[in-house]
Amino acid sequence: MLDALNIPNPVGLLPLDPSPAGAAVDQVLVAQRNAEGDRPHAFNRRLRASWAGSCSRKMGFELLEFPPDLETEARSLRIFKAGDDIHDLIQGALIQVYGIEIEVPADWGPEIDLGCNLDGVGVIDTIKTGIEIKSMAPYGFEIATGQRRRDELPGPKYEHVLQSGLGSLSPTIEAEQLWLIYVNKATSDIADWIFSVDEPLPHLDGRTVREMVADELRRMAGILSRIDNGELPKAVIPGFGVVDNPPAVNSKGQPWNCRYCAFQPTCSRLGPDVITVEHLKTLTQQQTQKDNSQ
Repeated sequence: MLDALNIPNPVGLLPLDPSPAGAAVDQVLVAQRNAEGDRPHAFNRRLRASWAGSCSRKMGFELLEFPPDLETEARSLRIFKAGDDIHDLIQGALIQVYGIEIEVPADWGPEIDLGCNLDGVGVIDTIKTGIEIKSMAPYGFEIATGQRRRDELPGPKYEHVLQSGLGSLSPTIEAEQLWLIYVNKATSDIADWIFSVDEPLPHLDGRTVREMVADELRRMAGILSRIDNGELPKAVIPGFGVVDNPPAVNSKGQPWNCRYCAFQPTCSRLGPDVITVEHLKTLTQQQTQKDNSQ
């Protein structure tokens, strides 16, 4: 039929590009983000549990309040908003059914300058429980739940276990177990894990949450000490090691963490070793002058 009308290579009716509706949503979300600003640190602590398991140097940049090279894409804000909505839905359900408390601050001070915000805390079957909710891309959700096979065993991600553990084991909470809840962003499927803070986790080399938290507290304290001594740490990612050449955004290089890091351009220019904060400032000024002259 289309051939008879002499229409070459018919493509149907393609959508508008760019999307006016998408641009409107992005405009509103960017305005909301700018108005709200960053979430305050729990107990005004310098370290955050949400940084758990992340690159040492990235943590250093955050502690220095170094301006990021890359802004969050407006499209990412739509993804965050969808995640926030399902997060609120689950929290509301857990309040009604289990009577949990939500958005619970936790503090490690004065032992370490670290604050946490737990998604929830409740008593589940007589056991005090720290609760963490994560919305996941389909691929990550399927790996964690065993629906998609890879070399590693199924189970919640190391950094999520660690983040929840830092809040749950804090002196102000002292929960006995964790409840991690994953939501598949594409299908809204929900997966749960409930385990003791002293239970060996087979997919994490048989380590317990308590052991992993103790190691992370030492690591975080070391990073904070370097910053206070005027040094920016090496680019080291737990489970990967030293990052010699951080892969760029939209590349396929490893470690994947660098591809989503707002500090990647600066980090890639610095090299992997420890540098002084003064040297970082000098290099940043030189780069700014170079960019302005082009």
